[in-house]
This record gives sequence, C-alpha cells and structure tokens, in this order.
Amino acid sequence: MKKITLFITLTAFTFGFSQLNIDFETNGSDLITAQGNGTAVAISAGTGTNTSLVANLTNGGDAYENYLLSVDFSLANPDEKVISVDFYNSTDTSRPVSIKLEGPGTNPVLVTVNSDATIGWETLEFDFTTAIIQNGCYCTPTNASGVYDTMFVFVDIGAVTASQTAIDNIVGGDSSDWAPGSATSLIIDFETNGSDLITAQGNGTAVAISAGSGTNTSLVANLTNGGDTYENYLFTLDQAIDLTQLITRKPTLDFYNSTATSRPVSIKLEGPGTDPVMVTVNSDATIGWETLEFDFTTAIIQNGCYCTPTSASGVYDTMFVFVDIGAATASQTAIDNIVFSDSSLSIPTIQLESKIKMFPNPARDYVRFSTNSNLNLDIQIFDMLGKSVLRIDNVRNAVNVSELNAGLYFIQMSLGTQQATKKLVIK
Repeated sequence: MKKITLFITLTAFTFGFSQLNIDFETNGSDLITAQGNGTAVAISAGTGTNTSLVANLTNGGDAYENYLLSVDFSLANPDEKVISVDFYNSTDTSRPVSIKLEGPGTNPVLVTVNSDATIGWETLEFDFTTAIIQNGCYCTPTNASGVYDTMFVFVDIGAVTASQTAIDNIVGGDSSDWAPGSATSLIIDFETNGSDLITAQGNGTAVAISAGSGTNTSLVANLTNGGDTYENYLFTLDQAIDLTQLITRKPTLDFYNSTATSRPVSIKLEGPGTDPVMVTVNSDATIGWETLEFDFTTAIIQNGCYCTPTSASGVYDTMFVFVDIGAATASQTAIDNIVFSDSSLSIPTIQLESKIKMFPNPARDYVRFSTNSNLNLDIQIFDMLGKSVLRIDNVRNAVNVSELNAGLYFIQMSLGTQQATKKLVIK
C-alpha cells in the first residue's frame, strides 16, 4: 500500500469575524428586533445614569420575550469567552437575564445571570465557559467555542411578567487579531510520523508500531487487547485539528480486522472548550485491510448525553479510536493512514486572497467580487455539510445569493491554478 506522508497546514489567515461591540449609538439599531406576543423594541434615549441611545423592550406579559440580534462573532479564543451587557431594571426585584447564542453547525448555548434587586443600570457578565447546550438537552454543560450569528437576550425567561427593560453596550467574543493555533489538515501514517503521538488505553491493552500484513506491509499501529471493554488507540495531537476549517469533515483511516466478523470502530474527538464528539462505523466481516470513513457532520455529543446529534465543528487535540466499544472482546487489530483533509479546499492561497476582494460579508441578496487579474474567476459555494449549493464560472461582478438560506457557507475561489476558501455569512 502506498504510504501517505504527513502534512499539517496551519491556518495562515483569519476570517472576518469581528469582536462583538454593539452600543446602539454608532451601530446596532438595524440588527435588533423583539420576539414575544405584545413585545416591542425601540431605540431611544435611556434614563438615569445612561442617557445615550439604548434598546428599550416593552413586554406585555409574554413568557419568552426577548431582544433578538443578528450578529457575527466567535467564542473560539479561550481567553475571550465573557459577554457583558448593560441592563436596566425598571423594578426593585432581581430578574433572571439570559443570553442564548445560535450559529450554523454548532449547538445553541445559554447562560443566565441574575440582576440586582434595584431600579437602574448595571453591567451583567455572561461567562460562556460555563454555558449549557440549549436544544432540549439541558443535561450537557459546555465551554462554548463556536461561531454565532444570532443572539437572544431573554428577561424573566419562562415567567409571564409584564415589564419594561433596556440593554446597551453588548461587548465580547474574539478580538479581531486573534487566530487559533490549529491545523486545517492532518495525516498520520506511522512511517514519517505518529509513533510519538499514540498510546493504548485499557487493561491488558498494548500498542506497537511495526510492519503490517497482507496488502499493507508498511509501518502501522498494532493494538493487542486482552479483553478490555473500552480498549482504544489514544492520540495526543501536537497540533489540534480544526474541524471548522474542513468542509467535508469526513476523516478516513485504514483498519485491519483479524477476524471474519464485522466490528464497530469509533473515533472520539475531545478538545478544550468544546463538547466531545463521536462517530461509529462498522467494518466489513472479512479478514484484512479496508478504508473506513467517519462522517462528523452526523456525530453525537459523547459526554453522557447521547440524545444530542451534532455537526462537529470544534478544535480538537485528543483522538480515541475504539474497537468493539463496550464489548469485552480479546482481539488484534491495526490502523494506518488517518486522514483529516479537504485536499485543495483546506489549503488557502494567501497570494490569491490579496488579488480578490469579496463584499459585503455578511451578505443578503448579492455578493460582489473584484480582482486585479485578467484570469477568469470561478467560485463554488458549499454549505456546512460540504454540499455544493451554487457554482458560477467566470464571475464578472455580482453573484445572486438571495436563494440561499441564512447561515454560514464556504466559498471556494479559483483564479487560474490558484485556489482559496473564505467563509461567507448569509443573513
């Protein structure tokens, strides 16, 4: 079997997600609406210690009234996960105030704090390192780390309380000059790399790097399991893999089965500030090598709450490969050629980025392109599942995107032999 060599492609540019900073004086009035029966929002001068323009919410008694904002920011930076909001309470009663964040390809997250029991303004801080996944599965705490395009600010969530409140100065998220130190592509082949990254977990379990058998006689990772229930190959990655930069999110590995029985093989990914995710596939019922594909657009959150499917989009530095998970089966298996890659889609060309301008972003109806090259510009737009939703060859100026649903997309741009990929947010 031909060996695949390692390449780790570092994210060499940053996408245009700005730090959240809404003050309703210079921005924000076009981003906010209200949700809830008998609920209305108005931008007008505040009262008391804040007489600048603020967002005022009148609630006639809806249980889930909220301020709804269209935003575009990230919580990937581990040092910038606190969002602060100036809140005006019109009563001398402490009130629960919640921020819920939603984004394409990531779980909704929620943080609730209690205001002071006084009339007036105060600054509330929402720490998203202690958020909960808010999608019907409240058992899952999380350290939020996604990209979000929608923010809800709830007051008295779940309580039918008529009220008058106001908010101002919403600040937080990643600063514009922060970029994650992570890889967009990773290949482990045990020939040129990998032997220093792998260990084994499980009683009576051992891993060895040695020549394979059958159709693959190159160096592979062999796992001997004496009958442990959760034996696994454990990889501590020296460079975290960033699934937010992969369009397909379908890693593959070569698997050697020593028995003529189909076996469940699972990949579990863990990373700081993101939920563990896992995908399981079944091998063929034959002795020998095969290539297995793991589709992380249909992963499950694997931390005791199996009710939550997810399209994994975090940054992960630990990988487990389980064989016969949950079954006390003595076995001999091997793995090789673990590939996280989108081929050319995962390797943006910096030179090409300087030749092409794309605006506006976020966009609603049209995206415009300009280039200083005489070569034809071809574009292809992919959704978060890696599906091509629009392709335009020889782009002249504007591209109509009004038929696309709101959310996060990836645009692959080709100019001659050069390619680059950018993120695009559709409102």
